[in-house]
Amino acid sequence: MYASVKLFMAFTWLLVAGCIFYFDWMHKDRPGLTIWETGVSIGWVALFLGFYNLAWWWVSRFREKQRLALREAEARRECELRSRPRPPQELNPDFDFTDEPPPEPPKLT
Repeated sequence: MYASVKLFMAFTWLLVAGCIFYFDWMHKDRPGLTIWETGVSIGWVALFLGFYNLAWWWVSRFREKQRLALREAEARRECELRSRPRPPQELNPDFDFTDEPPPEPPKLT
């Protein structure tokens, strides 16, 4: 969900940048929207924010693919471990808590 917000914000900032550049281009006789009267259009800031959000969206998408691949690899490994045949274990009679009576110890004569 977070990645979709970044993508939406990227397109929103790119649209704002396009509108600002279009306004400056169409109205050359008026002073444009600039950063503290430096002559640099504020559209460049909006363009930077658009590309910044687009980069974050791209990185988060890449990370999600990596996480998914890691989860699948872990699931395959667990499945292999479960399906692997195990050697039979010898039961220790001292820890046998069934209802059967314990075996009689051998009598020494």
